[in-house]
Amino acid sequence: MTPVIVSPKQSSVIPLDPEFVTPQDGSEKQDYELAASKRWLKKEADGLPDNTTFLGDDLYCKQPFCEQLIQMNKHFILVCKPDSHKTLYEWVDDFGRLGEVGSVIINEWTRKKKLRKQYRFVNQVPLRNTDDALLVTWCELTITDKENNVIYRNSFATDYLLDRKNIK
Repeated sequence: MTPVIVSPKQSSVIPLDPEFVTPQDGSEKQDYELAASKRWLKKEADGLPDNTTFLGDDLYCKQPFCEQLIQMNKHFILVCKPDSHKTLYEWVDDFGRLGEVGSVIINEWTRKKKLRKQYRFVNQVPLRNTDDALLVTWCELTITDKENNVIYRNSFATDYLLDRKNIK
């Protein structure tokens, strides 16, 4: 697991000390990327500012990992796929039927083409199907071209509260 510091305003990244996925002495389970990331957080994350936002794929969008970040006063924006977050998406669908899913559409021109970006979001939905489920904000970004072809679609879970002013 190789963490890096990134900024949307910079094209370069700063690599941080990696944490290797290796067999751990005394462990009954094979080591894996999420376990390595948790070890890295314990060793390294306290040295980062409280406003640090961790980005990651769906593998990291699990309640124990998110809670670890919150306990360390860090933030997260993690990919959140429907197949691995069925309860969360049931809630999003219910809010959608009630007309409670926020939506913002922004039309942008790149140097070559016109793109339509649609942001959808719901605050305070459970990450999993348990009584102690962490409440997160779900958001989705869909980018289409002028022919309405989907160029990009992804959804995320975050600890940030979103609204029409800060969704972008």
